Amino acid sequence: MLLISVKKKVLIIFSIIFLIFAGATVYGALILTQDGIYKGVSIEDIDLSGIEKEIAAELVAQKMNEKLAGKKIVLKGIDNSWTIDPGDISLQYVAEDAIEKAYRAGRDGNILKRIQEIFRLRKDGINFTCDLTFNKEQLKNILTIIKKQVDKQEKNASLSYRNGEIAKTPEVVGVYLDVDKSFDAIEKNILDKNFEVNTLVINEVTPHITMNGIQNINGVIAEFRTYFSTAAENRAHNIRLACEKINNTILMPKDAFSMNKGIGPRTPENGYKTAPIILKDEFVEDVGGGVCQVTTTLYCAALLARLNITQRAPHSLPLGYVPPSHDATISGDYIDLKFENSLEDAVAINAEVSGGTICIRILGNNDMQKNIVKLRSEIVETYEAKVEVIIDNTLPVNEKVIVKAPQNGLKSRLFRDTYDVNGKLLKSELISEDVYNAVNGQIKINENFKEDQSGVL
Repeated sequence: MLLISVKKKVLIIFSIIFLIFAGATVYGALILTQDGIYKGVSIEDIDLSGIEKEIAAELVAQKMNEKLAGKKIVLKGIDNSWTIDPGDISLQYVAEDAIEKAYRAGRDGNILKRIQEIFRLRKDGINFTCDLTFNKEQLKNILTIIKKQVDKQEKNASLSYRNGEIAKTPEVVGVYLDVDKSFDAIEKNILDKNFEVNTLVINEVTPHITMNGIQNINGVIAEFRTYFSTAAENRAHNIRLACEKINNTILMPKDAFSMNKGIGPRTPENGYKTAPIILKDEFVEDVGGGVCQVTTTLYCAALLARLNITQRAPHSLPLGYVPPSHDATISGDYIDLKFENSLEDAVAINAEVSGGTICIRILGNNDMQKNIVKLRSEIVETYEAKVEVIIDNTLPVNEKVIVKAPQNGLKSRLFRDTYDVNGKLLKSELISEDVYNAVNGQIKINENFKEDQSGVL
C-alpha cells in the first residue's frame, strides 16, 4: 500500500509539472506570436500596448501632428523678435524609425531572451522618441530676410568746427546677424525638441572712432593759412573741393593720413576742374590744379601740430604763396603727403576756405599744448637763371618780348623752432633741405636791338 501511495504522489507531481510547463509553453507561444506591439512600449509617451504596427504608425502620426499644431519657434534679436510657424520650415516628426524600434522590442534573440525582455517591458516599460525634420533651405531663407532687417552699418563718431565751437556726434555701433551660427543654434534646439526662445547670434562691431576716443579734442593746437586769387575760378573750385574732402577728418593715435586718399583722384568724375599745375618746371593746364596749395597748407599745419610726417615731396620750383621748403606736392598716386598722429590723443583736420584764404587747423587736446611752435626758412644757396635770346627781325628795333620770365633756383632749409610761453627758444629742428630748380628765361628781340636799351641784357 505504501508503495502505491508513493507512486501516486510522484505521478501527481509530474502531472502538475507537465501542466505547468504545458501552460507556460502555450502562454509563451501566445506571447511570442502576438501581432501587436508588446505591453509597456510607447512612443513619445503614447502607449502602444497591443496595437498593431500599421495602426500604431497612424496613431503616432496623428498625435505628433496635434503636438506640433500649437508650437511656435520664436527667434529673439536685440530689440525685436520673430515667430516661425512649423509649416514655414516644413517641420514634422519622422516616426518610421521609432515605430520599427517599438515593434521590434521583445522580438529579437532566442525564445528565453525574448520572454525575459517581454516581461521586463511590462515591468519597466520603454519610451521611444521620434526625430524631427525640417526644410533647411526654408529656414536659411527666413534668416536671410531677418538679416536684412537686423544688420546696421557701424559709423564713426564725428565732429565739426565752426566759429570756435566743436560739435561732436556719437558713433553708431554696427550689428550683423550671423546666419550660419544662428542656423546651427536653431537646428540644435529643433532637433532637441526645444521650442523655447532661440536667441539669434548677432555680432556687434564698435567703429574705430568713438565718442570716448575723441573726448579730449577740445580746441585748436595748430593753424596755418595761405592765400590765393579767386579770379582763377577753376583753381579756386579745386581748392574748395579738396578742403571739403579732408575737412573733419579724425585721426586716432597712430592713425595714418594720405592726402591722395583724402581728396581722391583728380578727375572730372570726382568733381575736379582743369587749372595750372607745375609739370617738368613748366606751368601747364591739367585737372586738379590748385590742390597742391591745400596740400602745402595742411603740411605746415601738421608740422606745427608736431604730427609725424612720413612722406613729403617739394615742388620743383619755388612757390609764391609760401616761403621755400614750406611746400608739399602730390601727383597721381605715387607722390603723396603722408603723416601719422604721433600724439597721445585724437586729432582732427579742419579745412576752411573763406574768400581767397585757405585756413587749415589741427584740432586736438589743447590742454597739452604749452609751447609755441614756429616754422622758419633759411636760403642756403641761390642758382641764377639764364636768359635765352631769340632773334626775331619781325619785331621793331626797340621792342623786346618776354617769352618766359627767368626765375632763380635755390637751396633752402626748413626749421621747426619751439619756444616757451616767455619766448625762450627751447629747441630748433631741421625738417628738410630742398633744392628748387632755376627756370631759364626767353626773350625775343630784333637783331639790331641795343643792349643798353634793354636794361636787362
